[in-house]
Amino acid sequence: MNKKEFLATLRRRLKKFPRQEVEERISFYSEIIDDNIEEGLSEEEAVSKIGSINEIVENIESEIQLTKSDSNSVKAKRSSGSGLEAWKIVLLILGAPIWFSLLVGILACVFSVFVSLWAVAVTFWGIAIGFIVGGPVSVLLGAIFIFIKSGAEGLAMIGAGLVLTGVAIIFIFVSRLFTKLLISLTKNLFVAIKKAFAKKGE
Repeated sequence: MNKKEFLATLRRRLKKFPRQEVEERISFYSEIIDDNIEEGLSEEEAVSKIGSINEIVENIESEIQLTKSDSNSVKAKRSSGSGLEAWKIVLLILGAPIWFSLLVGILACVFSVFVSLWAVAVTFWGIAIGFIVGGPVSVLLGAIFIFIKSGAEGLAMIGAGLVLTGVAIIFIFVSRLFTKLLISLTKNLFVAIKKAFAKKGE
């Protein structure tokens, strides 16, 4: 079967479908045959490489029917949704004082919780930085006290500096972990809000 015969048979087998759909498929398979011929195949080989015309027709029929069912479902959703628009708008307007107040209250609570959590994270980092600075300073002053004033006081200050350094390491670990959790929580919240608005737009 050459190209002309193949396309004529395909057009005849698809005549029950809309003309635009048929012409798109005819053009598609015509280009495939031309590409095969450019690769060095004969016209008959290029046609046979595409496959059985029965299989091609079955695939096209299933594609067109699936496209129709999808478009019908979209139209049904739009028509069912359009009937509800009027009373939805009325309910939104009448209930605005209630739902708007609730929405503002919920958003304020969520915002205050996030601000509080971030304030805790900043506080942890502040404490960690204070201990980081205080530890070495205390060790340095202890060494100075040993040579200048009192060995006992100097050793006590060095010990306190070492303790502060250890506590600083713990606070850094806790602060880092807590900050990562907050960043992940914030990202998830923004993604959830974005998805909610995207669904609402659809």
